Amino acid sequence: MYTEWIIDGLAEDYVNVLKRRYIEDAGEKLQVGQDWRTSAQNSVEGRKFIKSIVPENFYESILAVWGDFPTIAEEEQTDS
Repeated sequence: MYTEWIIDGLAEDYVNVLKRRYIEDAGEKLQVGQDWRTSAQNSVEGRKFIKSIVPENFYESILAVWGDFPTIAEEEQTDS
């Protein structure tokens, strides 16, 4: 089984992430289960959350857009 991670939306203030799991059977790729989606804002907590779930190379790609500092203060966050 292997996991495919997809950055489904990425802007300076947020990221949407999609995860799919697959198995290979007789050379054919078959999805296992449903798509899993999540999102996070570019805040201190959002950065911690995303870092805890995505592979390091994806996190580094997100930070390339987000930059070195959060753009959303914790008190500005909206419910997702």
